Amino acid sequence: MKYINFNLKEQQDFMKIVKTNSNLTWKAIAYSLGISRSMIFCYLNGKSKISKENYEKLSEMAKIEPQYNSYVIIKNKTQNINTPKQIDEKLAEFIGLLAGDGHVSKINYEISVTCHKKLDKDYVNNRVSKLFLDLFSIDAKIRESKENNVVRCSVHSKLLSEYLTTNFLIPRGKKKGKLHIPTQIRTEKELLIPYIRGLFDTDGSIYCRRKKSLVVSIISRDPVFLNEVKNVLTELGYSPSVSGKNLYIYNQEQVKRFMIEIKPSNLKHLNRYDNFINKV
Repeated sequence: MKYINFNLKEQQDFMKIVKTNSNLTWKAIAYSLGISRSMIFCYLNGKSKISKENYEKLSEMAKIEPQYNSYVIIKNKTQNINTPKQIDEKLAEFIGLLAGDGHVSKINYEISVTCHKKLDKDYVNNRVSKLFLDLFSIDAKIRESKENNVVRCSVHSKLLSEYLTTNFLIPRGKKKGKLHIPTQIRTEKELLIPYIRGLFDTDGSIYCRRKKSLVVSIISRDPVFLNEVKNVLTELGYSPSVSGKNLYIYNQEQVKRFMIEIKPSNLKHLNRYDNFINKV
């Protein structure tokens, strides 16, 4: 993908001209480009370069002619990565966490995992980034937001994006209505367990119910996907129930078995479980 190599002031001035001339809100401009509002502000503050395609669209909105002669177009360097030829437990776990708090961009080949800045700090630093490195030989960038309580672990790689979307049908952009457990994982118990681990570590929780018992919960706004998760957990011998966007396991023996068999990697889940067990 080609990008316009503005310096910071040039890019800020350009974006301000776009907003003034188009008479549109930032939200409307983002919608027209098919990107998030936060990406527009990354353009505005210079944190992200503007792609050649979006530069042309923004110029059209601003009713100005693109000035390629004034700016250098830069190209992404292709980063060599490892692409596993066979799916193993680590890759199954990684695909599971992508189904949770992961995102594959349809704009700039970004693959990211976004979690809570404080509660998930250890998990992002010591598990998510390590999976990127171990599986794909690629160093992920970890950024903590100053505006809200999120931390993002991400890489930009066309090769990795295409590998994940082609081999495992991981959706680009919004996941709702498009998520499915990959067939390669769905039919193999030894892969289902790490897949559930990755999903639970990112979109799961464990908490006390009426101060007497523990509940394992997994959340998803995709009812079809949540039902798939319920079915595979049932096949693994659990008795999950679904209500709205939540899946629950209430049986205390099954909760204990879940923590032993699934083996969550996220320290916040392990600490909550240990704290409850120590109080009993």
